[in-house]
Amino acid sequence: IDIHAAFFLYTDKPGTCPAVPHYCSVQGRKVCSHDYDCPEKQKCCNLPCGKTCVDP
Repeated sequence: IDIHAAFFLYTDKPGTCPAVPHYCSVQGRKVCSHDYDCPEKQKCCNLPCGKTCVDP
């Protein structure tokens, strides 16, 4: 993978994390660390239940 492709893969995805808190069944759960850990258009957001992939 070249440097330009790597930069594209590891940058934040467009959009913002939702302002409305989600219901959490388990506190402190970490599903992702960065946007690129999430599928498709989802972003890695720091929610009350931990870092989770959500739709922007």
